[in-house]
Amino acid sequence: MNGTMMIERLKALALAGRIRQLDLQFARLVADLGGGPELVLGAALACFELGRGHVCLPLEMLAHAGNEKGSLRPFGLDPDQSRDLLADLADPASWPALFAASPLVGTEQDEGERPPLAAAALARPSLPHPLPRF
Repeated sequence: MNGTMMIERLKALALAGRIRQLDLQFARLVADLGGGPELVLGAALACFELGRGHVCLPLEMLAHAGNEKGSLRPFGLDPDQSRDLLADLADPASWPALFAASPLVGTEQDEGERPPLAAAALARPSLPHPLPRF
């Protein structure tokens, strides 16, 4: 799977009213910049959560995505929809390392280098929202 294929999944969610166009378009920007499917979905989720007033994306939400006991699921999807969205993606436990390895994501230490997208403290259990830097 690549970022473009994740955009297709996110388009379906936007058409169904599950995510906002802003969430989709931010994910599309990340895909257009070469982000992989996990980073594209992470961007959409971070934007979505920011729209709900949350400043962090708890990555544990993804670990519980297909688990009925999990109280948090991506975009509030039911367990079957969550499994479908996350199908063919890397284990969410590996996402912090995937994000840290991406040239689209920076850390607080990268402040002077101005990466296209910046996220602070990826080592934390939650991923802060990546923000475009112009």
